[in-house]
Amino acid sequence: MKVNLKKIGAIVAGATILASTAAFGALWYGNTKLVDDNGAPVAKVVVGEKAAASDGVGAALIASRMMASAYKSVNLKGQVVGTATCTGGQASGSGTCAISDEKATIQITVPGAVAEGTYTINTLIGDYLNRRLLDRKDNNDVNDTDESYPIGGTDVSEYANPFTDGVGGNIGVSETFLYRVTGDMFAPLKTETITDSEAGKSYQEQQNIWVKGKTYYSDSDNDVVGEPSFLAYTIKFSGAADDFGIPVCTTPTGQDYNSCLLSSEPNSDRLTSSHKVKVKFLGEDWIISDMSPPTTEYGTSETQVYNGGYVKLAKESVAGLINVGESLPVDNLKFQLDDLEAHGSETAALISILDANGNLIKKDRITPGETKELNINGKLYRLHAYKLGPGYTFAAKWADMAIFAKELKLEDGQQLDPDYD
Repeated sequence: MKVNLKKIGAIVAGATILASTAAFGALWYGNTKLVDDNGAPVAKVVVGEKAAASDGVGAALIASRMMASAYKSVNLKGQVVGTATCTGGQASGSGTCAISDEKATIQITVPGAVAEGTYTINTLIGDYLNRRLLDRKDNNDVNDTDESYPIGGTDVSEYANPFTDGVGGNIGVSETFLYRVTGDMFAPLKTETITDSEAGKSYQEQQNIWVKGKTYYSDSDNDVVGEPSFLAYTIKFSGAADDFGIPVCTTPTGQDYNSCLLSSEPNSDRLTSSHKVKVKFLGEDWIISDMSPPTTEYGTSETQVYNGGYVKLAKESVAGLINVGESLPVDNLKFQLDDLEAHGSETAALISILDANGNLIKKDRITPGETKELNINGKLYRLHAYKLGPGYTFAAKWADMAIFAKELKLEDGQQLDPDYD
């Protein structure tokens, strides 16, 4: 175990005690150093391909001894830094500076340990990253469930291939030899309960990472090499009593969860994207800002998964419900609600962008569910309207809006642009 002296400290009654001296040790075998003075292993234990079982046992014992010796012993001597609490002495004595409630915070760095947010996959040399590890089964038999997640069958099974379309085909990706990293194995992917408080609904979100690859010993590198050939991240949502996932419209007409988008019965209040629903994406919180279903003719199958459509996820910079004359401040700007106008079934908010002195920079309009991109002095701002209340009087008009710091559009066949803000 390696101790980082720079991170050792103690806060005691407003004063700090810092480490000033240390003593070290190391592990040797004859003239060969196995663990250095910093507690880090400097040797590798390698077992040959044709080694006997007893050789593996011996190697494990050696590795265990090295691990037990991978530490650093440190002696700490206190030195007060800062302001301590002191009391004056008597006429014939000296004052005292008492330190109580003594606490120390020590950060330990383990050699070879991974950083937070990192998952390590352990394999054998010559092993394959597929459904089951540590067996060296190659990626040949798509029907062998030790190696493969076969395409076909229902998409809602716990062990379903992530790319199955539920009726025997795939949604564009046909990989089957995959190793699955779940939320039980990796905390950032843990299963989350997603709440839509406006609709009174809750969902379960399951995140998984899927990896394909192999490990082998490279003579040129003189080391064991891990070679991933495929990686995917998937999210699956399920309802409290069904596997429908998160619908575009929270209240369907019959079984049509797309109905609130139709011109015959538009209702933005039923849109999930107007409810500020927070979900996890790559371990971080994002808000669903827009959803669009696939354009494929729906209704022909209740079990088939159709690829297509898109989902937009956003992070808010500032948000709130504002009345006419009020504004959302960001940087040195104000995004002010001037008025709301209604034309038939469509309502729009009229906005003004003002500088720090109240001078008008730009005017625009925005409709419910829309994200308006505005270029102000060379910087892009994304104004989003969740809901608008047109009211019948000036005082009854309001808008629930936000300025997004980021917005992602997750669309079938597209890739994330890491340079897009």
